[in-house]
Amino acid sequence: MLSEHHFALIKQSLPLLANAGVAVTEHFYTRLFSEQPELKHIFNLSNQASGKQQFALFAAIARFATYLDTPERLAQLTAQIANKHVALQIKPEHYPIVGANLLATLRTLFPAEFTPEVEAAWANAYGIIADLLITAEAGKYQQMQNQMGGWYGLRTFYIADMIEESAHVKSFYLKPLDGKAVANYVSGQFITVSVHIPNTEYRQQRHYTLSGRIHNGYRISVKNDGLVSAYLHQCPLGTELQLAPPAGDFTLRANQKPKVLISGGVGITPMVAMLEELITQASPVWFLHACQNAQQHSFKHWLVEQQALNNTLICKTWYEEGDGADFSGRMDIDAIALPLTEADFYLCGPEAFMRGIYHQLIAAQVSPNQIYYEMFGPHSDLSA
Repeated sequence: MLSEHHFALIKQSLPLLANAGVAVTEHFYTRLFSEQPELKHIFNLSNQASGKQQFALFAAIARFATYLDTPERLAQLTAQIANKHVALQIKPEHYPIVGANLLATLRTLFPAEFTPEVEAAWANAYGIIADLLITAEAGKYQQMQNQMGGWYGLRTFYIADMIEESAHVKSFYLKPLDGKAVANYVSGQFITVSVHIPNTEYRQQRHYTLSGRIHNGYRISVKNDGLVSAYLHQCPLGTELQLAPPAGDFTLRANQKPKVLISGGVGITPMVAMLEELITQASPVWFLHACQNAQQHSFKHWLVEQQALNNTLICKTWYEEGDGADFSGRMDIDAIALPLTEADFYLCGPEAFMRGIYHQLIAAQVSPNQIYYEMFGPHSDLSA
């Protein structure tokens, strides 16, 4: 347990993490990878280069410390981070390594503020945070392994088929190399693809949303806009990939409320999976999508077919350029009538897009408790 004195010291020193600048985060990861280079097989090195991962780690630790006296919010954050960690195969032995480098970084860069007393408080708090996550992750690993078709660690799949969904997005149909059953998943979840790209030193891991159900396998739909996605787009049929089991908590809430699915660009992928589930029910669904133009509108024909077959489905599109959409320019939720006070809203897409839609919804008197969202990458708070 964290003593009242230690908790007070944590609160007083939170700005050290909450406002951690580039120098702090760069020092931490330089130190971490220098002492434990094998961790580069786990961390997304593209996010390292952009600074997203560094910011996310320090922001998450600051949020954990803030919520230590708020059990409900602490439980929500623990579940959210644990889902990401099990997808990346984070193990208990990684926590002491990260903790030691975190404390050493703060000790080095803030010698005046990070006194031995403050360090002791943070070491205590980090131990509590680590224990919470290790316990939550152990339960998820066991659940994944014990379910029908489940497994632990990485399992070999191969690309059985691929289909172009739009100018930059391909769907990949992945089947298990051993031919055995695969674990079920919940709409909105993702799988982690681990690959060793030729002429690179470290394995790369990326999360890709499961975009639709296929027999004894998984479908992911990938935009060609990064190191791993570019590699996948040039892979021939039969290419073998390593997959972690399905994970993620961006899933439909079990209620009878109307659902509004809002996506931008390749953020359409979890929405397609969710819609596959929702169209079997009687509740009304609004499917709102924005993209650059008709050539980049993934799953367009499938959505047209679904709308023709389901009178409870309302689809609306926005193109920033060209014809063929219901609206031109950027998405404006005021353009259509939505059940603002009754519905659950699900958002996925580029962070700037989701942040804009989130604030539109809040301005329209939608409660934050009605809004759920998924980040492609380190988590960020859209309300900030």
